Amino acid sequence: MIIPFFLLLAFLTANTFAGNQTELCIQAYPNLQITCAVAYERRILLNEHQCRDLCLKMSAQTCQYNKIRRECELYNIMVVLQRKHSQQKEHHITSMEIGIVKKSNSFATKSCIPSIAPAIGFLLFLNGGCSLEQSSHLSGNKPDCTSGFSTYIEAIDGIQIVAEGLITLLTLTPEVCLQICTENKLSGENLLPIECHSAQYDRISKRCILFNTSITPTGNAEYTPNKDMTYFEKICISDMVGRKCNIVLRRVPQYILIGHATAVVDAPSHNYCIETCLRSLEMFGFMCRSAIHFHDYSKSNCILNKDSAKTRPQYFTNEREQKMDYIEMNECFIRRNL
Repeated sequence: MIIPFFLLLAFLTANTFAGNQTELCIQAYPNLQITCAVAYERRILLNEHQCRDLCLKMSAQTCQYNKIRRECELYNIMVVLQRKHSQQKEHHITSMEIGIVKKSNSFATKSCIPSIAPAIGFLLFLNGGCSLEQSSHLSGNKPDCTSGFSTYIEAIDGIQIVAEGLITLLTLTPEVCLQICTENKLSGENLLPIECHSAQYDRISKRCILFNTSITPTGNAEYTPNKDMTYFEKICISDMVGRKCNIVLRRVPQYILIGHATAVVDAPSHNYCIETCLRSLEMFGFMCRSAIHFHDYSKSNCILNKDSAKTRPQYFTNEREQKMDYIEMNECFIRRNL
């Protein structure tokens, strides 16, 4: 089980070793200490350089060295720092994202959440993804979609997924949260320990929660209303769609555009209904601005509209009797095809 938690740490100065392979792979941050976590390896070593070498040899995610006690500790805790470049040519940490990638026994106590705290005499080591046999970062996760398909994003405002989050981070904006999920990377070349299928962002707490599942009908997870949340989900759409924009589609569960159906088609899946709307100009000769997919029907279950909730807001209304999703096309896509 992956335990989610987050931490924000502002305006600390980073010191980076340079030189041999170990120094290129391992970054050192003075006067920082991991608290409320249990090291899986602990050794007495003469100096910080030996601790750094051990960190690389053991392929540890994070290590710390206590200069006073000459103690080197290794953790299966992933820490990723976002840096800000200043005019003084120093790297200032503007935020710190932490994700536990080990079982719950990484915690010192059930009530204590692992975190990073200032501590004189400590040195925090972060492994950039190297081992003794691998001097560069991992090349990347497997593609989200099979060959011939590309990843699109559906955004739903005002719902909260009912599922266990695999990683929880603190991000300043929902756009950063979405980018992490889309690229399966925390920052730079630091890959996520899981493949992100969906994410939700809490606008109040700034928490970004990543999931390896998605909501119905494309997944099995359920959801509940929550006005403070924005939910993002990856879907796969055929490359037969002439993609010209980074497509983010607005999805609104249980809403319908009354009386504006331009075409009705059979859609074997939710994604195919969206694909048909995106290809409507070549298939039907009109620009589809929105689609409505009825989950429980196999025939005539996809309505294509040349209008949308933006162009006909007075006809956009809630529907409680049948399971459906309203999907609105991205304005960039519409402008490029007009």
